[in-house]
Amino acid sequence: MLALFRGQPRAFHMIFMLEIWERFGYYTVQGILTLYFIRFLGFNDTDAYFTFGAFSALVYGMVAFGGYLGDKVLGTKRTIVLGLVTLALGYLALALTDKAHIFFALGLVCVGNGLFKANPSSLLSKCYAVNDPRLHSAFTLYYMAINLGSTASLFIGPYIADRYGYSYAYFTAFIGLLLALT
Repeated sequence: MLALFRGQPRAFHMIFMLEIWERFGYYTVQGILTLYFIRFLGFNDTDAYFTFGAFSALVYGMVAFGGYLGDKVLGTKRTIVLGLVTLALGYLALALTDKAHIFFALGLVCVGNGLFKANPSSLLSKCYAVNDPRLHSAFTLYYMAINLGSTASLFIGPYIADRYGYSYAYFTAFIGLLLALT
């Protein structure tokens, strides 16, 4: 397994870490957001579920926009960085927000995620020459990064939210993205 990592280009390792931390943050938010609406912000169940549904639809709806920006306007690398910075600011805003500003924070998360989500796999494929045999193992490892980040978040995010509060869970996602960006 380690031989697969060692044989990859340097850019692969960066993409791998970015994907782990982005998935960690995203699934931390997904795992506790409805409870955050109800328990912390005082939403009723119906409003919490509708808000969560609208948020989820916008997150996935923005991916086409982010892919277009990455392919045709800004370039893949710039779009990834812009997406991660926006996403980190969204997680920070969630950690610090109140009921009056929650939709601004959610908007930042939607835009950041939309900018980011379509571009790492595109960048990964650009790191390899045509018919490079390492590409298949690179995508396998890339999907492992997605699974590692999401699985860790489903244990760590709710634990932090339950033990220390929702703001700390969102702040952890913010710190993770900062680590990935550095």
